[in-house]
Amino acid sequence: MTDAGSMAIPASISALAWRLGLPARAVSQAVNRVYGMSVSQYVNNFRVAEACRLLTQTDMPVTRIVFEAGFMTKSNFNREFLRVTGASPTAFRAAHHAAASVPAPAG
Repeated sequence: MTDAGSMAIPASISALAWRLGLPARAVSQAVNRVYGMSVSQYVNNFRVAEACRLLTQTDMPVTRIVFEAGFMTKSNFNREFLRVTGASPTAFRAAHHAAASVPAPAG
């Protein structure tokens, strides 16, 4: 991720464990116990959140957002984005832009 406001997400559990100074197995078990999901799902949730931010705050092409958010392939990005948000990246962006352009009711 290149945006100054985003945090760098480790690419693997071993990188995360190394940063924390813990065995990878301990990190994996802790994430599973606390969050009820695998480390890869947990990390991908952060990546999808970054993608959502980029989709709503920029006009950056989705193909660039894939890599800016830390995904290695477009297919994995699309699969994880759908899992987390329930929508495709294009539909998510369109829905956000449509909602943002609706005027507030007078009153």
